[in-house]
This record gives sequence, C-alpha cells and structure tokens, in this order.
Amino acid sequence: MVEVLAPTCAAISASVGVSAEYVGRVAVADGKEIAAVTIQAAAESEAWLAKSERAKAVLPFLVGLSATAASFALLCPVLIQSLEIKSLQSVTEIYFFCPLVAVIAAAVGGLASQESRLLASNAINLGNRRFAKAGQVGKTWLSTTEQIVKGSERLNEKWKTFFLTTIPAPVLGAIVPGPLEFKAVVTAATAAALCAYYLANAEYYLSQATDAVALKSRAAAVADTYANQVRKTSLFLTYGTETGLPEKPMQDHQ
Repeated sequence: MVEVLAPTCAAISASVGVSAEYVGRVAVADGKEIAAVTIQAAAESEAWLAKSERAKAVLPFLVGLSATAASFALLCPVLIQSLEIKSLQSVTEIYFFCPLVAVIAAAVGGLASQESRLLASNAINLGNRRFAKAGQVGKTWLSTTEQIVKGSERLNEKWKTFFLTTIPAPVLGAIVPGPLEFKAVVTAATAAALCAYYLANAEYYLSQATDAVALKSRAAAVADTYANQVRKTSLFLTYGTETGLPEKPMQDHQ
C-alpha cells in the first residue's frame, strides 16, 4: 500500500502543480495586459490635457491685450488733445483703433476657449468606453452618420462662438448714449470683460480635466503595482523559472 500511495500522491501533486502553473501564468499575463491598457489610457489623457493647456495658453495674452486696449481707449482724448489733431477722420480712426483690437482679442479668445474646452472634454471622457460594461457602452454608441453630423455641429458651434464674441461689444458701444470717446471706452471694456470670462471658463474645464487625468494616472499606477505584485507572487508556482520571494500583499484599494 505504501509503495502505491507514494507514487499516487506524487502524481497528484504534479498534476496540481501543472494546473496551478497554467492558471497562475494566465492570471499574471491578464494582470500585466490590463495594467498596460490602463497606463496607455492615462498617457493618452495626458496628451489631450497638454493640447488643452496649449490651446488655453493664448488666453492670458489676449486678456492683457484687451485690457491694455481698454486703458488706451481712456487715454485717447488726452492723446488727441496733446497732439492737436484736428482732422475728423484721424480722430475717428484713433478712437476706433483700441475697440477694434479689443474686439478681435475677444473673438480669438472665444475660439481658443472653445477649443480648450473641447480638448479638456476629450481628456475627461477618454477611457470611459474602454473600461465600461457592454450595456453602458450601448447607451453612448454612435453610428458613422451620427458621428459625421456631430462633427458638423461642432464646426458650426465654432462659427456661432465667433459671431457671439464679436457682436456684443460693438452693439453695446453703439446703443450706449454719449460721445464717441465714451462709446470707444465702453466697447473696449466690454471686449476685455469677455476675454476675462473666456479665460475663467477655460480654466474651469481645464481644472476638471486635470483632476480626471490625475485619477486615471493613479488608477494606472495602482493597476501596474498589483500586476507586479501578482508576478512576484507567481514565483511560488512549481515550474516557475524566476527566483526570489514575493513581497507582503498590499492593502486593498478602492
């Protein structure tokens, strides 16, 4: 009985070891692949965030430019009086120059804010479909036709933004009662306020994107850490070729 029992136990131990080797190696490979996909998603989100920051970088310059134009609009009467300019055409051109610069800065700022907001939204939403369940993905699925229509609507939205950022300041300056120099100041100040609003709006969406990207990076780091932990734990397998002892198990992360 002893001569039969010993080889039988050895055969059972060998079969258990072989099966554990297969299951363990598959688990290690799955963990490393999931960690790699998570790191890839975090890296792509970082790229979209960098693009959003690059689109927003021009906004502080535009705010300063429009504010400078509004300040010079206040100094135009003093400048005209000091230079003793008598030509009506020259006076009108001087009064219109500062509001024109401020309005152009506001229009460009609106487009830059919209572009930064769109790129920040891409950074926030990237990875949601990759790691969502099948039922959740189906709710946001879009056909090719719907994607084309959505892209066209996004392009039209840019033109609407350009129109809405160009019109308010001149219209307000035109309807406000007062002399020409006062209308110029009102127009330039309104455009400067619009630039400041677009900068604050871009900063708001960029802060949300930064928080989302930080969360993705932390999840990627945790996934990679657990994958490495699984790989070290697999050294206990019977037919493992690596040497060493696994570390202590980590605490659970949500």
